[in-house]
Amino acid sequence: MKYLGMDVHSKSTVWCMLDASGEVIREGVVETTEPGLAALVKELASEDEIVAGQEVGTMSYFVHDVLTAAGTKLLSYVR
Repeated sequence: MKYLGMDVHSKSTVWCMLDASGEVIREGVVETTEPGLAALVKELASEDEIVAGQEVGTMSYFVHDVLTAAGTKLLSYVR
């Protein structure tokens, strides 16, 4: 299993992929659009199962809906 962390902004999303030991194995930037995010998780999930996490912000619901529709498990954290 691999882990996808995302810093979501209105125009672009910075992402980082970690392996099971926490080592950075890939990173990049993608447009914060449905096609951009869906293509990213499709590509990354083709290599191994991924679990994604994101910060809470104005784009949270959009990103949640796009990633879960693509079959990606999204972590939730509530204080």
